This record gives sequence, C-alpha cells and structure tokens, in this order.
Amino acid sequence: MKKNQKLFLGSGIATVLLAAGLAVVMNLPSDGQQNPSTDSSGAVLLYDKTAYIAEDIMIKNESGEFELLGYDYSDMYEDVSDVQQSDDEISFEVVEDTSAEGPEDASASSEGSESSQERSYSGLDDPIDDSSKPAESADSSDTEQSDTDEEEEEPELYVQYTMQEYDSEILSKTMTDSLNKQCCYMAATRIVDKSGSRYAEYGLDSPRATVNITFSDASAVTLYIGNDAPAESGVYLRKEGDQNVYLVLSNMVNMFLVDKLQYIDKAISRELGEKETVQSITISGSHYDEEISIIAGSSETTECDYRITKPRREICDKDVAEDYAYLFYNLCGTTVVAAQADSVQRSKYGLDDPYMNVKIVTDTGYTVNVLASKADDSGKCYIMSGYGTVIFEENVADLSWYDMHYEEFLSKVMVYPNMQDIEEMTISQDGRDDVYTFKRQTVINSRYEDSISTTVFCNDKKVDNLNIVNFVCNLIGVERSPDKPESLDGAQEVLSVRFSYQEGAYTSTFQFYRAESGQLFAVLNGEIECYVGSAPAEDIIKQAQLVPGSEQIELLVDYSEEEYEVIGYYYNYETDSDTQTSAAEGAE
Repeated sequence: MKKNQKLFLGSGIATVLLAAGLAVVMNLPSDGQQNPSTDSSGAVLLYDKTAYIAEDIMIKNESGEFELLGYDYSDMYEDVSDVQQSDDEISFEVVEDTSAEGPEDASASSEGSESSQERSYSGLDDPIDDSSKPAESADSSDTEQSDTDEEEEEPELYVQYTMQEYDSEILSKTMTDSLNKQCCYMAATRIVDKSGSRYAEYGLDSPRATVNITFSDASAVTLYIGNDAPAESGVYLRKEGDQNVYLVLSNMVNMFLVDKLQYIDKAISRELGEKETVQSITISGSHYDEEISIIAGSSETTECDYRITKPRREICDKDVAEDYAYLFYNLCGTTVVAAQADSVQRSKYGLDDPYMNVKIVTDTGYTVNVLASKADDSGKCYIMSGYGTVIFEENVADLSWYDMHYEEFLSKVMVYPNMQDIEEMTISQDGRDDVYTFKRQTVINSRYEDSISTTVFCNDKKVDNLNIVNFVCNLIGVERSPDKPESLDGAQEVLSVRFSYQEGAYTSTFQFYRAESGQLFAVLNGEIECYVGSAPAEDIIKQAQLVPGSEQIELLVDYSEEEYEVIGYYYNYETDSDTQTSAAEGAE
C-alpha cells in the first residue's frame, strides 16, 4: 500500500512538471520572433537609440527612393549653447557649459532593452510646411527626475541633414529633426499579430514605406510601414528580423511617408530687419505692357514716402506700397514641385518668361526677387526665387500679391510737391504767367540750431510765404476719383501750376480743365487723371489770382498741425518765451 502511494505521488509530480514544461514551450517565441519589452508607460518598445543620431536614412515611399545623410555638429565646439541657422551659414554662440551629464551609456539603451524613461508622443506632429519658422524640437522631451525633483530640458538637436539626390538644396531643419527623432525611437501601442503569415492584411506585403536606418553607433534597423488601422487608431508596422505586426501611433511614422521634395526648405526670403526700409519695388512680366517702378521719396522729387516713376510719374499710396513689399519678406513656398531646377524645368512651369517678376530692394541692398507663372484654369500657379532653384506650386487665391495693377498703387493725392527743394513755381491762368522763385539761406534759430529760412519772390517782389503754403496745401487736398474723360477734346484749361526742382532737372505740372459739360478734371504731366469735385477745385481756381497779393489765402483742407508743417516744410521754432510762432513767421 505504501509502495502504491509513492508511485501515485510520483506520477502526479511528473504530470505537473510535464504540464509546466509544455506551458513554457508554448509561450516561447517562434523562430524570427522577438519578445519586445515595454517601457514604464506601457508602450511596447521596439528599440531606443535616443543616445545616438540616425546618420544614414534610406527611405522608399510613393515619391521614390531617397537617402538622407546626417551629421552631428555639436562637437565642432566643446560647449555650444545656441545655434542660429540662416539661409547660407550656421553660427555658434559659445558659452560656459552648465548642462547636466550626458545620456546613459549606449548599452543601456540598445535594441530590445527595457527603458525606464517615460516617452511622450504628443510632439511628433504632422510635417510643417512653413519652414521659415524657427526650428523647434518635434518630439517632447524625455522627462527624468533629478536629485532635486526638477525636470531637465531636452538638449537641442545639433544635427544637419543633406539629401543625396538634391545635395545643393537646404533641407528643412524642423522636418529633419522630426525625422531623426522618429528614426531613433520606436514604440508600439500593442502587438496585433504574431503569426508572421498575414502581412497582406496589414499592407506589409507591399509596404507604403521601407526605411533603412544606420545609427551613429554603427547599428542598423529596417522598418516597414503598412496601412492605416481602422478608426484612426494608428499605423501597422513591422521591423526586419521580427515577424510581429505592431500598431504604432501615426505621428511615430508620418515623416517616413513624406514626399522627398517636401523635405526641402521652403523659405524664399528672410524677414525684414528692424531698421531696414524698402527703397524700391519693380513689377514686370508678360502680364504687364509696361514696367511698374516705385521708389522711396527723395528730397529731389517729393516729400511723400513713395513715388511711382513708371509707367507714369505719380504719387504712390504709402500704405499700399509698404503692405505690398512686406508680403515678400519672410516669404515661404507651400508645395515643392521641382528642385535644382534648370532652364528646361523653368520653361515647363512657365517661369522662363514669367507672368510676374517682382523685385524689392531695401536700403541695405538686400534684394528679394520672386517669379510667378500664369495661373491655370484650376487657380494654380508656380513661383520661385529669381536667385533660387526650387519651384513651388501655389493657389493664386492665397497670394495676395499676385496680379497687382498699377492703378492699385495710386494715392488719392495727385500732386505732392516737395516744398523743401522746389526752386520755381509757375502759375498760369487766363493768359498770365506768375513765376515764383524760392531763395534759401541757413540761419541760427532761437535754440541756436541751424535752420533754413526761405523767401519767395514773384516777379522780383517778395510774397507772403503763408499764401504759397496754403495754396499748395489746397492743391494737395484735391483727391483722385475713379471716373475720368477719355480725351481733352472740347475741354479748356482753366489753371496750370508747374513746379521745377534742381534748376529745371525735374518738373511737374498740374492742370485743371473744364469739360464742355462744365465738369472739372485734373491733368498731371500731360496725362488725364480724373474728374474732380467742385470743392475745393473751384475755390483753388479763384485763389490762384490772390497768391502774389496781400490778401491772405484761406486753407481749404483740414490738416493737422504736423501734416501742415511737413507739407509746407516751414517748421515752427520755439521763441525765447517757449511759445510757437506761426508757419509764416517760422519761414521768415
């Protein structure tokens, strides 16, 4: 009986051991299948190479096969705390190193090892088209408790990439930083299939992207990107040497699916400097019969901020000119369609003879030149820098500078004489010509400062300066309207005012004509401008006869004191009693 009990007990123990052994065998990974670890956040960790950089990235996706080579330039200086990248150079600011010790030894984060660091995926967003923005870290920083329980900021990535296919083009730092981070760390939300026989169900038999990555520690990995999972839950992924199919968040792999051309930096021009000012705007192209030329105001021609010099001399609306020019600073393209573009590609996209050719120059000599093609029936056009080799596709509706017309730059003011440098003014009316000459001399004002004293003579007789200023201000107050006659036929000149500068080197003539209907219209330098209202034009015509006399001319336009002084260039000066003199007294 005791012997039978021992046999029975031995059989039971053997059975238990056999069952336990079978359970272990059943749970062992099959050939080619790894047993991935999880990090502290519960994610399935495929590998962690965050201590290194992805030095060689070969991507094959719908846009073709392309290779990016990266190098870490943080070692160019021992201590680098700030790196600023411009279009053509990288500058370093070297400061005392106060950072914490570097990452853990590489072996602690090798492929398949457990990670005790929590990872955040929220920063791995979709690709950013606006590459003109400062490069920001695309992945949120790893958080690690220090001895003082303070979070340490993740160091900035000092990695530069070039694309072998377009090695002369600058790549977007923002996008390549995101790509490097996605290459160096991969974790899944879960394993969806361990069989290794159903890849077609997940789009992994013909993957959307294949990525071969070589890291700076000489290790390598190959990833296959499959279909999107249902309900936007993620993307299916497989790693070479591991038959498991994983579900990963979309923002862990989105950079692998980007068209290769979109990695190219999209900046066309830099931002305007704080003290830089626009000096000229030139618009030409097949769309324009004549070039539009706008220059900043100068003392030789006008006190206004901008003047149109082509196709006609006109006063330019300051706000329109500045707003238009600023549209071209910090300008970025949207979708790259060609890089390292040659004459054949420029012709293909309508840029060999552009529809628009815009050139803007600042006082520092910095020039922005943008070419644009004619829009197609769908509202698309192509643009590029005149100094670059990258061509972009754009929606014309998004380009507020596109198809600008000469008339849109015109100021409401039609004549704006420069009273500072005018040498002669001739008023012609009813067959009589009154010639006014301006004599200037430097004097010391009550504040012991140099100032200009101006005396005006009409036919060798001194004239009240205030009459001259008010008359000119009234002319400036005549505003442009949209309606104008087609010709001078049947019209009669009723007033002509001619301004001469620099001994006749430049002149400007403003005239009023009366049509047969009795309406008044303005003519500037022989070109018909527009019909004008009776006020203040009718009063100006009457006042013209009073300018040389003693009767004071009334100011018809309501100017602020500041505007009035600038227009007349007769600045008020403080008296010894700190009171302001009149414009006329200041002129004398």
